[in-house]
Amino acid sequence: MAVPSTAVPSTAVPQTQQLAVFVKAINEGLDDIYFGTSLVSVFFVALVILSFITIPKMRRHPADMLFNRTMLDLVMCLCHVAAYGGVVSRAGPDLVNPDKAAARCQALSFFYQVALFGSNSWYFVLSVDLFLAVRNPFSCHADYVPYYYVFVYTASLVTGIVLATGKYGVTIFNYCWVNDDLLRQGANTSTA
Repeated sequence: MAVPSTAVPSTAVPQTQQLAVFVKAINEGLDDIYFGTSLVSVFFVALVILSFITIPKMRRHPADMLFNRTMLDLVMCLCHVAAYGGVVSRAGPDLVNPDKAAARCQALSFFYQVALFGSNSWYFVLSVDLFLAVRNPFSCHADYVPYYYVFVYTASLVTGIVLATGKYGVTIFNYCWVNDDLLRQGANTSTA
């Protein structure tokens, strides 16, 4: 009795290409959902910003740090609206006008990286601020706030500039951010 062969034929598609095809097939139907949820996020972020501006009691420390985080969330949501709303091409820089498409993708990746890194950095800064408050509850925490601003915005701008100077591209999720070909090359060289 012959046992069926379980060997993969030599013409099989590499696993990374299979993953890319799978993710692309899923994402083709999700662009409208991503766009809709991005608009909902913009609405709720706007409510947070409006409440911070109109209610003076909400402006106490550490609400100012959360407000800055919310502003960066707004930028991130607007990047999603631009990407999934069709303002920025999701198909990559090889369209009718490749120069404009590449410039849009580069700009979107820069703003998205700055907003994403900055937004999450504010969480880190809130943790540091809480740690300092617990360690020394009678110190003036407002003295540290300028250092927080410098750290968050400098680090965010540096990562955005590094990304926008050659590492941007269309990801497998049809979004202009970090070129996943570069990520795959890094993963392949680290495992080799």
